[in-house]
Amino acid sequence: MLETPHESYSFGEFTLDVSGHLFLRGQDEIKLTGKPFKALVHLVKKPNTLVTKNELIDAVYGGDINLTPDAPKKWIDQIRAALGEHDQMIEIVRGEGWRFKADVKAKARPFVRAADESLSKGRAGTFKEWRRGPGKGITLALGAGVIGTTALSIGIALWRKDNVAGKMAASVGQCVVILFAFVHSWFWEGAKGLRPKERCEDVDIKAAGFADAEDFATDTTYLTNTLHEYRKYWRMLLLSWVPLYVSFAIARFLSANAEGLEILFNILNTAMIVLCFNVLNRHLDEGSNKQSLTGSASIVLSFAVILAVLIGIELSITILNIDATQLLNFGTILTGIAAGIAMALYVGRLQSKFLRPGPALLILLYSYTAIQPLVLYIGRHPGWGMLLLDFALLLKCVLYLYMTWLFQSGLLLFYFAMAERTHPEVERKWAAFQRLLG
Repeated sequence: MLETPHESYSFGEFTLDVSGHLFLRGQDEIKLTGKPFKALVHLVKKPNTLVTKNELIDAVYGGDINLTPDAPKKWIDQIRAALGEHDQMIEIVRGEGWRFKADVKAKARPFVRAADESLSKGRAGTFKEWRRGPGKGITLALGAGVIGTTALSIGIALWRKDNVAGKMAASVGQCVVILFAFVHSWFWEGAKGLRPKERCEDVDIKAAGFADAEDFATDTTYLTNTLHEYRKYWRMLLLSWVPLYVSFAIARFLSANAEGLEILFNILNTAMIVLCFNVLNRHLDEGSNKQSLTGSASIVLSFAVILAVLIGIELSITILNIDATQLLNFGTILTGIAAGIAMALYVGRLQSKFLRPGPALLILLYSYTAIQPLVLYIGRHPGWGMLLLDFALLLKCVLYLYMTWLFQSGLLLFYFAMAERTHPEVERKWAAFQRLLG
């Protein structure tokens, strides 16, 4: 097993965290980046040793390069300014170079586990590695389910008969796959959490973007609650898929009027997508804050919409004498478009650089948004229409696997932390940038 040490040094009241690219004085970060930082690293690694100008240039650039004669001197001046009253730690040897005169100690740090061990602990570096490692079992199980239902649908389509029993079996199979994913999410999700601040080192806390240990402890509670909130809505989304697939079977095999159930369950499914999107988008909305609550309002609104649709259908049929079939077709298309828009917004949030989705994965997820308006209409038609439902099932399974990896890898928690901290900074910079515009 390969292990890589975390490179960090201390001298006096200063800490130079090379791996985290941090320079600290006690708990306070000192702004030192770029070439001066690299120059300091080289000096610290060679305490009480004369470092010439050419050697320093080679260390900073990794080779010979034509620079102005005073470039290394400017780096040293910035380092001495960062050291403040301790600038005597760097001795200037005129005409020769510089010497770092301080007692440097390499800090004992935990080893960073290599990729092979991280896989065994459920911390795969990429989605692909996770599917081949900790997520191999659930990937194979869902893959087998999708292949089974697809094979059954193809068999029914090739048979070219109105095989009610076969279609029912395919729909039930799809429902079982979704139900299995829901049960798996409840018992085996294993979302990563944050350690107590006492078990974390200050350099790691700083490198992760927190101001200090107290700031980290304060945000830990909020981030954990946000993760639990999202997980709750994610499970509700999974559960809403089950009656939706049941309604497909009912609509085909019981009566035409039962097709209206597809519309109602699709509205509920869309509401769950919006709930998940709201949590992901919370800190990207102008004026949002940690206390914003959107879940309860969205749930109440979704049920109000469902009730309004039921009343509207009843009034349209009984009072306005509108043909029920035409009304259902219109409702199917309208709710399908709404579901597609909601899914597009949701996938757009998942496209964040903090969540690291690959191009192939994005194509699949956006395919979901494209077929969403068509599934309800084509899916209840005989023959090859059932294959569209199988493709939708495949995309749901891909989304489930990706979300499970986000939970287990800790990337989803990382996203919430970055969204909270990055967006206000971007807003401040945008306000300043506007003042620079002509």
